[in-house]
Amino acid sequence: MTLHATGTADQVVKAVGRLGIAQSTIDLLRKTAFQQRAAHRDDFAQTLPTNDGDSIESLINWISQNCDVLSYSPNNIPADHDTQELREKLGPETWDTILVAAEPGRCLYSDDLRVRGIGASEYRIRCVSTYPLLALLVKQNAIENEVFVQAVVAMASAGYITIPINAEVLHAAATQFQWTAMPRFLTILKLLHGGMCTGDSAVTVVGAFLRIIWENAVLTPSRDRLLFRVFDHLAINRNPEWVFTALQNVISEAFLVIPSAQDEFLQLAQQWFESRLN
Repeated sequence: MTLHATGTADQVVKAVGRLGIAQSTIDLLRKTAFQQRAAHRDDFAQTLPTNDGDSIESLINWISQNCDVLSYSPNNIPADHDTQELREKLGPETWDTILVAAEPGRCLYSDDLRVRGIGASEYRIRCVSTYPLLALLVKQNAIENEVFVQAVVAMASAGYITIPINAEVLHAAATQFQWTAMPRFLTILKLLHGGMCTGDSAVTVVGAFLRIIWENAVLTPSRDRLLFRVFDHLAINRNPEWVFTALQNVISEAFLVIPSAQDEFLQLAQQWFESRLN
């Protein structure tokens, strides 16, 4: 579903070939689409289906054209597992997906860390999620970097927490959300919090983000307010004084030969830090 939602599904299929899917997954999608349509049904007027329903229907149609329904051998089920209990715990679509991927020569694609963990540890299946798959295809020139960046923005703003972000992602997200602190942009900033990544790497990303801002001459009135929010998120679960010092260092280095820009962003960091003290 992630590939379809990020608009990269067709390019991935073109690069790696048709994908496989369990019949129970298709059954779940059809049931969900039906329930969504029924929940928004109007007996007195003809109405268009909801966006969610349309999205699932679109996904089902894409699957029918680009995926093969795969089966699995009962021999894949370990004898020391209670099959019914495991199926009920995971859900039939997840259970079937793992067993389908356990067939020789197959790989388990899932953005669910728990599912990949079970597949790798219990069945020794090769596993992959969306981010590393798309990153590999960028390296192989199978998809453009801009497409990859936009896909990462979509995933990060939807709350994916196991993906890294860089300055390009921040710039693309800020542009997409019109340089305002929209909730989905703030969701992306959570990936910069202490505990989500190291302080040095987070500050380095922000420093590179400031450089991109300067290179693209971003002068929108809301820019500085947005940067204050970025700095705020850097300070979550970190000492604000350490963040301020780190920002000073990274800004000084990023704009070493551009004194005017260096002064501008150092002053902005100073204003932010003083506002934290008030």
